[in-house]
Amino acid sequence: MPVVDPWGATFFPTARPTIMSTWNYRNKGFTLIELITVLALSVLVVAILLPLLGAQRNRSMFSISQHNLSALARAHSCYEIDWQGRQYTTVDDDLDLTSGNYCTALDQLGCHPPRILGSDPNGAVWGFWLGEWDCIAETSFSQCNNLAYMFPNQFSQKTYHYGTTRYIQFRAFNQYLDGRYYDRVFYAPEDDLVYSTIDASGAFDDPNQFVPNVGAEYQIAPSSYMLSAAAMYHPDVMRAPSRGGFQDPATLVNGFQSPPTSWCRYPELKSRMIEHGWLRNSPSPTHPVLVDEAIRDFVGERMPGDVQTGWFFNHGLTSSPLAMMYDGSVRRISVADAYVDDARVQLQTDGVDGLWSRDTPMGADGYFNQFSHDASPASGTSFHVLTTDGIRGREILSDHRPGRRRAGTGGGR
Repeated sequence: MPVVDPWGATFFPTARPTIMSTWNYRNKGFTLIELITVLALSVLVVAILLPLLGAQRNRSMFSISQHNLSALARAHSCYEIDWQGRQYTTVDDDLDLTSGNYCTALDQLGCHPPRILGSDPNGAVWGFWLGEWDCIAETSFSQCNNLAYMFPNQFSQKTYHYGTTRYIQFRAFNQYLDGRYYDRVFYAPEDDLVYSTIDASGAFDDPNQFVPNVGAEYQIAPSSYMLSAAAMYHPDVMRAPSRGGFQDPATLVNGFQSPPTSWCRYPELKSRMIEHGWLRNSPSPTHPVLVDEAIRDFVGERMPGDVQTGWFFNHGLTSSPLAMMYDGSVRRISVADAYVDDARVQLQTDGVDGLWSRDTPMGADGYFNQFSHDASPASGTSFHVLTTDGIRGREILSDHRPGRRRAGTGGGR
């Protein structure tokens, strides 16, 4: 009803609206379409995140390996300062006097200094000794066969996998780091079989210098990083074929003498240490045929059935292992680059010389090229291990990385 005020204005009052809910409260679940949509979105999110998480994990492990090699480079520098430029080796310089025969050397030259691993939680000292029981400690291993751990490497098929190149963790060197054989710095996280075995044992976190029987009884783990055997002998051991070729260090005067780092002609192109395994993007986690004897012996009975080990760094042209160079830098070396540069030198010398020695007792297969993923030994390379001219040689002719100076590309070695 209209309301008239005294001044004649007419008002029509607005009715107050009734507040009421328009929601129909009833319980209902997901429809099939909604459920499928949620599941599809979940799968999509997982599909996106998993590769990202995996890539992040891989980058982290890669960075750890880089850090390890940088720390090892500093340790090498400290060792050289203490030993007047000498490189780390575990072999007597004058072993050529007895044609490389340790047992004869023990008779003629006396007891060889032991290679100490370290003391265990009970205070016992572990190591490798050469000699009779009257000149070594009671806890030692005493046999001439221990020379397999003393030489830089072994040229015989049976003991290819052994030598100082694979075992840099001895006390003589690890004292320049944390002083422990099972320090993480010697092991790449992606070197899964060795790393996981040590990690499961707790040895990584054990404060003692050495922990015995981490793997198989009386066996020790090789490092994930391999020294260059060629650079640990006199340069004339891996002499270029055009100048006479390979010479046995046991018969070459000063063949076993550790060359000083000042002899390195191409410090930015000659590798000093390298990841021994093909740790990233290998064809399969384990090699279908080849077994790394050093790793097999270490894990031993801890592994059920036959021990399967991974590919080596030089087993594929798509492999790019991390390496420490003689200038102290850490970088990746493309196996394909090393292969192409070696082929280039062979072409320039009518097939006589190359960047790695094919005339050692290992033959044209070199360092297990016959087990390469790329079908034939001809597509393989043994750079780093058998570098022509040893410490005076190089793995690649120039730095192939984008933006880097391409020095030294002009012919020859």
